Amino acid sequence: MNTLFDIDQIRPEHKVCESRVEVPTIIVEPFHEGGEPEVFVQWFADFSEIDFLQQEFGNSLVEKFEKMQFRFPVPMLPNDEHWMGHPERFKIVLFGQVQDWPNKAVVSQMGKHDAWILWVTSSHYGTETPSGDGPACFIIPLHVMLADQICGIITPKKYCDTTVLDREMQIYRDMV
Repeated sequence: MNTLFDIDQIRPEHKVCESRVEVPTIIVEPFHEGGEPEVFVQWFADFSEIDFLQQEFGNSLVEKFEKMQFRFPVPMLPNDEHWMGHPERFKIVLFGQVQDWPNKAVVSQMGKHDAWILWVTSSHYGTETPSGDGPACFIIPLHVMLADQICGIITPKKYCDTTVLDREMQIYRDMV
């Protein structure tokens, strides 16, 4: 274990969120002070695959990093028509890889299994489909991950909660 560093002083290069969220959350803010607003998902990173951190610095650094939340970039501008002007009104159903899709029967039709995606829904906006109407819902392919000199590639902790769809459907129906 490396004892040349004060573990309390080691931090990832990327901005660590000051406030915490209980579920992955869409946020809109500039990447840097004075910049244009961008869309991010605030959530925990998955450091379980970064063996080098544990080998070099021990469990205490890994545990410290696992408590941090980061801003993972979403490759859509805040004013993209899919957001209908308000990305923050969307709830996250799935933040993970195609292979994590809840209906395993359709995974083979969705592209590369290890590709990262973000599945969002919002009861604020309705859509009509052949099966009926309901809250707006779409998938965003994620092509950008965080890179860090200390941590390497920082990937999000996977998340999937299909009950978000049920809750948003109920809110949508109550509003209509």
